[in-house]
Amino acid sequence: AAAAENGRPPPRVVCGLPMAVTDKHEAARTTIARSFERYSNLPSYRAVLDREGVEGPAGVAIIGDEQGVADQLKHLAAVGVSDLNPAPFVVDNDPASRERTYEFLATIARKGL
Repeated sequence: AAAAENGRPPPRVVCGLPMAVTDKHEAARTTIARSFERYSNLPSYRAVLDREGVEGPAGVAIIGDEQGVADQLKHLAAVGVSDLNPAPFVVDNDPASRERTYEFLATIARKGL
């Protein structure tokens, strides 16, 4: 709104979050809790997590099947996110889970949501 009031284009808003396209939702949250644990103790990240009311990075991760992740990305776009910087990760020691995420990202890059 401030940009529009001053005749400026909307700012770009970049969102970087862990992402997994998977059917193993709880395993993904466990993997994130373990792999991204250090972020819970960094003051800048802790402030963001506290603002979101979550205990750790698993609480803000984008996790779900293709439709569930697409819905989460649509929500982020609706609240102003213009650029996505996902952090795909391996769920439950299964490299195919990361590949599924990359395939999903490639599809939406070509076709959109």
